[in-house]
This record gives sequence, structure tokens and C-alpha cells, in this order.
Amino acid sequence: MSSIVINSSGDIFVSAYNIGTERGSFFRSLDNGDTWHEIESVIEDAAIYALALDTEDILYAGSARNGIFRSIQPTAMPPRIFSVADVPNDLGGRVTITWKASFLDTTETALQFYGIWRALPEGEMIEEGRTYRVIRFNNQDYIWEWLANHPAQELSRYSTTAETFFDSSATNNGNHFFLISAHTSNPDVYYSLPENGYSVNNLLPQPVEGKEPLPAYYRLHQNYPNPFNPATTIDYALAQAGHVQLTIFNLLGQRVRTLVDA
Repeated sequence: MSSIVINSSGDIFVSAYNIGTERGSFFRSLDNGDTWHEIESVIEDAAIYALALDTEDILYAGSARNGIFRSIQPTAMPPRIFSVADVPNDLGGRVTITWKASFLDTTETALQFYGIWRALPEGEMIEEGRTYRVIRFNNQDYIWEWLANHPAQELSRYSTTAETFFDSSATNNGNHFFLISAHTSNPDVYYSLPENGYSVNNLLPQPVEGKEPLPAYYRLHQNYPNPFNPATTIDYALAQAGHVQLTIFNLLGQRVRTLVDA
């Protein structure tokens, strides 16, 4: 490591170089140094000895023999996801995404809107008519599905609700990855780092000891055995007590018999 600086958003930048090749590299951490991500650089075959930031969060890099370089845009430009949290008191399938605004979110002309993206879990197929984009993180390509746009309103933070493919359960942690993109009028696009979270069915009834748990939904099950048997059983379930009418109709829509009316 040759130099370290921290911008106004708390992002840490480190420069490093290989002594043998004298090739410079940049790394960035958004979580106080817990994880690091290499930044693609145009500075080749030059050791980076010093980093500096000005008041606009422009990054400067001093090399051994190729001069001084500066970033074209402020380093604090991309949005940052604070959290992906389950929506409380619901039947699952949703999370709330909260993110810090982009550095450019100061005027309507500078930043127009944010895009909300969800990574396709393993095994999920691409659907016709949906919008997808391959975005590379840590030298690996991920398929991201566009969910919605959120207008930029010159706020410091935003939140929105997004759907999940499945909930967390005893057999599946339910983790989903999301990212936020900031779209400028140029049009340039800047992406946050991905963040993960999961949804939970908070209203699933809990079983009482010695009793079957109450169902979460109204359900009418397929009759059994079927077909060509002298007798059959039709099971149904109620989420709460109420009047039930169960009637059999033939293929012509004519009523054959009412089995339950109570």
C-alpha cells in the first residue's frame, strides 16, 4: 500500500503497486475497510505513490514517471444502499430498500432518476418482455432485472418497496441481491454496490401445542380419490370462522348437490 484517502461519504481509497512490475492499482471500500473492490484504472505501468482528494471529492493520483492523474467525476457519485429489510406485518414477498442519494442529486438536470435492480437467483429464468442487464462486480458477471424507476428529488436518502421471488424459510435463507443505479441527463449511469436481504411471511399462524396450526389462506383442495370411485373426500380450510357453502355443479353448470351450507 502506498497511499490512503477518505472522501466526504466515508469511502476509503487505497493505492498499491507491484514492486516487480510497478503496475499501479486502486481499491475502494464502502464499509470501513471490511471489503475492498478494485477500481479499473487507465494508469498502466506506473507505480502510484500518492493519492489526494479536493473539496469536490475529485481524486488525484501521483505516479512514479507518468505524471499526475485526476478522476473525471467526483468519487462520491454513486448511490449507496443502507439496508434491504423485510416489510413487517405482511404475508411476505416484499422488502424495503433504503439508499443514500448520489453526489449528483442536487438539481433536476444533473440527476433524473434512480433505477431499482434485482439479481436473478440461481435457477430463475429470463422472462420475455422484461428488462435485464449484465453488470460486473468483483470480476464476475451478474444478471440484473430492472424493477422500477424512482424520481430523483434532491433528497439525502430514499426508500422503496421491491418484490422478492421467495421468502426466507427453514430450508432456504431467502437472500436476494439488489442494487441502485443513478441516471444522469448526459446520460451516464452510476451503480451502487449490491446489498442483500430477505422477506418473511410475518402473518403465518403459529401452531398451538397439541393442535393443528390455522391456515393462512382460504383453500379448497382437490378431491380424492379421483376418479371412478364410489366415494370421494373434499377438504377445505378457513383462515377464520365464517359461513361456508360448498356446492357441486355438472359440466353444464347445473347444480347437482349442496354439500355444506352452514
